[in-house]
Parts: sequence; C-alpha cells; structure tokens
Amino acid sequence: MQMNHAPFNLPDLSLSQLVEVRAQVEAQISEKRESERAAAADQIRRIIEAFNFAEDELILILKGANALPVKYRHPEDASLTWCGKGRRPLWLNEALSAGISIAKIRV
Repeated sequence: MQMNHAPFNLPDLSLSQLVEVRAQVEAQISEKRESERAAAADQIRRIIEAFNFAEDELILILKGANALPVKYRHPEDASLTWCGKGRRPLWLNEALSAGISIAKIRV
C-alpha cells in the first residue's frame, strides 16, 4: 500500500495496512532523528570553533565539572577567562603576542 499524504481514517484501515503505515512512520522517524542529530552535530562543531573550546574543556563542561578556578583573565574583557587547563584560548595567545605579560593576566 503506497501512502500519498492524503488524509485517511485509521479505523477504516485493515490490519495489514495499519502495520504498513506503522513501518512507514517508524522509517520516517528514524530518518528525521538522524537528520536532526546531524544538524545538531554541525551546530555543536560551529560553537566549538567559534568559542575555541579545547577537547578537555568540553569534557569538563559535559561532566558538569566546569567549576575550576579562574587563573587568567583578559585585561580588558573580564568575561574572558581561562582556568589554565587545556589549549590556551585565542584571546590569551593574542595578548601574549601583543607583549602583555602572563603575570599581568594571572588572577
């Protein structure tokens, strides 16, 4: 039985038709789930790249252990911090390249 998106009345369908509809719905759900998971993974990758997260930082965040003390703070933007674990954030590398001493950034 080929469904063509036309409205139908479930009580009017035979058992075999209902089983086929269920199989089609389950297949569609599976396709949608995979599509949405792929889109979510792409979004996560973009966020990771945009905020320059290191792998170990993400692990801490996902485990809920993001309470490490701040060791370094951006000299002009106090919202930018680093705990000293994982890859150095871009802002810290830029500050060091600009000649700012790490001692001046350390909290």
